[in-house]
Amino acid sequence: MHLGSPKQHPSPPDVHFSVNEQCVQFSECETFAPFIKDNKPVFHIEYPKDAPSVSSTASKRVCTPTGEAAGTDGFSTVIKKMNLDGWVEFCDGEKFNTTLDV
Repeated sequence: MHLGSPKQHPSPPDVHFSVNEQCVQFSECETFAPFIKDNKPVFHIEYPKDAPSVSSTASKRVCTPTGEAAGTDGFSTVIKKMNLDGWVEFCDGEKFNTTLDV
């Protein structure tokens, strides 16, 4: 089993990945650079208010590692709805909806 961390730095040797939520929204993506530098994945989720009708402009805002999303180069980024249902949009524009049993 691998250990992940929601914290940004430093990248402890016994932590194998980081899960980050909303670093673009809160302008803190660059603080996760130690994980990428240490070849550890950063799983990044943003929750735009207009999801699931995310405009291409809003998608580019969180998926392009410049501008507001500076520091996300190397991240694995997805866009989700805040209610965490089965809907997801990937940065390549693909959208999926997984049926959830409730």
